[in-house]
Amino acid sequence: MCLENYGNKIKIYGSRKNINICKEALDEISLTGIEQADRVLIQNMIDEKAIKADIFYDGNFVVPFTKTVKEFKKYNKSNNIDKMTDYFYKFLTVTLGDIAHYDKHGYIYYYRDFESIKSNLINLAYAPGWYTDLKKVLDVIKEY
Repeated sequence: MCLENYGNKIKIYGSRKNINICKEALDEISLTGIEQADRVLIQNMIDEKAIKADIFYDGNFVVPFTKTVKEFKKYNKSNNIDKMTDYFYKFLTVTLGDIAHYDKHGYIYYYRDFESIKSNLINLAYAPGWYTDLKKVLDVIKEY
Protein backbone atom coordinates (compact mmCIF):
# COMPACT_ATOMS: atom_id res chain seq x y z
CA MET A 1 0.00 0.00 0.00
CA CYS A 2 1.16 3.48 -0.84
CA LEU A 3 0.36 7.02 0.19
CA GLU A 4 0.67 9.81 -2.33
CA ASN A 5 -0.02 13.53 -2.30
CA TYR A 6 -2.29 15.08 -4.88
CA GLY A 7 -1.81 18.82 -4.58
CA ASN A 8 -1.54 20.46 -1.18
CA LYS A 9 -4.66 19.14 0.53
CA ILE A 10 -5.38 15.69 -0.91
CA LYS A 11 -3.68 12.42 -0.03
CA ILE A 12 -4.49 9.11 -1.69
CA TYR A 13 -3.92 5.76 0.00
CA GLY A 14 -4.08 2.41 -1.75
CA SER A 15 -2.31 0.20 -4.23
CA ARG A 16 -0.19 1.91 -6.88
CA LYS A 17 -2.79 0.91 -9.52
CA ASN A 18 -5.72 2.33 -7.52
CA ILE A 19 -3.81 5.53 -6.75
CA ASN A 20 -3.12 6.07 -10.45
CA ILE A 21 -6.78 5.48 -11.33
CA CYS A 22 -7.78 7.93 -8.60
CA LYS A 23 -5.33 10.58 -9.78
CA GLU A 24 -6.67 10.31 -13.34
CA ALA A 25 -10.22 10.72 -12.05
CA LEU A 26 -9.24 13.71 -9.91
CA ASP A 27 -7.64 15.30 -12.98
CA GLU A 28 -11.05 15.17 -14.68
CA ILE A 29 -12.97 17.13 -12.05
CA SER A 30 -12.73 20.83 -11.33
CA LEU A 31 -11.73 21.16 -7.71
CA THR A 32 -12.50 24.60 -6.27
CA GLY A 33 -10.06 24.79 -3.37
CA ILE A 34 -13.09 25.21 -1.07
CA GLU A 35 -13.25 22.16 1.16
CA GLN A 36 -17.04 21.99 1.54
CA ALA A 37 -17.52 21.95 -2.23
CA ASP A 38 -14.52 19.76 -3.05
CA ARG A 39 -15.49 17.01 -0.61
CA VAL A 40 -18.83 16.45 -2.37
CA LEU A 41 -17.18 16.63 -5.80
CA ILE A 42 -14.71 13.96 -4.71
CA GLN A 43 -17.46 11.87 -3.13
CA ASN A 44 -19.43 11.94 -6.39
CA MET A 45 -16.28 11.04 -8.33
CA ILE A 46 -15.69 8.03 -6.04
CA ASP A 47 -19.15 6.70 -6.92
CA GLU A 48 -19.07 7.54 -10.62
CA LYS A 49 -15.60 6.07 -11.22
CA ALA A 50 -15.80 3.24 -8.61
CA ILE A 51 -12.61 4.51 -6.96
CA LYS A 52 -11.06 1.95 -4.63
CA ALA A 53 -8.31 4.08 -3.09
CA ASP A 54 -8.95 6.00 0.14
CA ILE A 55 -8.91 9.76 -0.29
CA PHE A 56 -8.14 12.22 2.48
CA TYR A 57 -8.88 15.92 2.16
CA ASP A 58 -6.95 18.12 4.56
CA GLY A 59 -6.25 15.05 6.71
CA ASN A 60 -9.81 13.71 6.91
CA PHE A 61 -11.27 10.71 5.12
CA VAL A 62 -13.67 11.43 2.24
CA VAL A 63 -16.70 9.20 2.85
CA PRO A 64 -17.96 7.30 -0.21
CA PHE A 65 -21.72 7.75 -0.49
CA THR A 66 -23.07 4.71 -2.33
CA LYS A 67 -20.77 2.18 -0.64
CA THR A 68 -21.54 3.51 2.84
CA VAL A 69 -25.31 3.70 2.41
CA LYS A 70 -25.38 0.23 0.83
CA GLU A 71 -23.51 -1.28 3.76
CA PHE A 72 -25.70 0.58 6.26
CA LYS A 73 -28.83 -0.84 4.60
CA LYS A 74 -27.34 -4.36 4.61
CA TYR A 75 -26.65 -4.29 8.37
CA ASN A 76 -29.91 -2.51 9.11
CA LYS A 77 -31.87 -5.21 7.27
CA SER A 78 -30.09 -8.19 8.85
CA ASN A 79 -29.29 -6.59 12.25
CA ASN A 80 -26.19 -8.82 12.10
CA ILE A 81 -22.71 -7.32 12.29
CA ASP A 82 -20.72 -10.56 12.62
CA LYS A 83 -19.26 -10.11 9.14
CA MET A 84 -18.79 -6.35 9.27
CA THR A 85 -16.39 -5.17 6.61
CA ASP A 86 -13.18 -3.38 7.46
CA TYR A 87 -14.50 -0.43 5.47
CA PHE A 88 -17.68 -0.09 7.55
CA TYR A 89 -15.73 -0.47 10.78
CA LYS A 90 -13.46 2.38 9.63
CA PHE A 91 -16.52 4.46 8.75
CA LEU A 92 -18.00 3.91 12.21
CA THR A 93 -14.81 4.80 14.05
CA VAL A 94 -14.36 7.94 11.93
CA THR A 95 -18.00 8.97 12.26
CA LEU A 96 -18.60 8.16 15.89
CA GLY A 97 -15.06 8.49 17.21
CA ASP A 98 -15.84 5.22 18.98
CA ILE A 99 -12.39 3.69 19.23
CA ALA A 100 -12.61 2.29 22.74
CA HIS A 101 -12.67 -1.23 21.33
CA TYR A 102 -9.27 -2.63 20.48
CA ASP A 103 -10.21 -3.66 16.95
CA LYS A 104 -13.13 -4.58 14.71
CA HIS A 105 -13.68 -7.88 16.53
CA GLY A 106 -13.86 -6.11 19.89
CA TYR A 107 -16.32 -3.64 18.36
CA ILE A 108 -18.51 -6.49 17.09
CA TYR A 109 -18.31 -8.27 20.44
CA TYR A 110 -19.27 -5.12 22.34
CA TYR A 111 -22.26 -4.16 20.19
CA ARG A 112 -23.39 -7.67 19.15
CA ASP A 113 -26.05 -6.36 16.72
CA PHE A 114 -26.73 -3.34 14.57
CA GLU A 115 -29.47 -1.66 16.63
CA SER A 116 -27.21 0.17 19.08
CA ILE A 117 -24.81 1.16 16.31
CA LYS A 118 -27.74 2.50 14.29
CA SER A 119 -28.98 4.40 17.32
CA ASN A 120 -25.54 5.97 17.80
CA LEU A 121 -25.36 6.93 14.12
CA ILE A 122 -28.80 8.54 14.23
CA ASN A 123 -28.48 10.24 17.62
CA LEU A 124 -24.78 10.91 18.17
CA ALA A 125 -23.11 11.24 14.79
CA TYR A 126 -22.21 14.80 13.93
CA ALA A 127 -20.68 16.27 10.81
CA PRO A 128 -18.92 19.63 11.16
CA GLY A 129 -19.81 22.16 8.46
CA TRP A 130 -16.74 21.37 6.37
CA TYR A 131 -17.51 17.60 6.39
CA THR A 132 -20.17 17.86 3.66
CA ASP A 133 -19.59 14.32 2.33
CA LEU A 134 -20.23 12.81 5.75
CA LYS A 135 -23.29 15.03 6.27
CA LYS A 136 -24.75 13.78 2.97
CA VAL A 137 -24.39 10.17 4.17
CA LEU A 138 -25.74 10.87 7.66
CA ASP A 139 -28.78 12.67 6.24
CA VAL A 140 -29.76 9.50 4.35
CA ILE A 141 -28.95 7.17 7.24
CA LYS A 142 -31.08 9.22 9.64
CA GLU A 143 -34.13 8.52 7.46
CA TYR A 144 -34.09 4.86 8.56
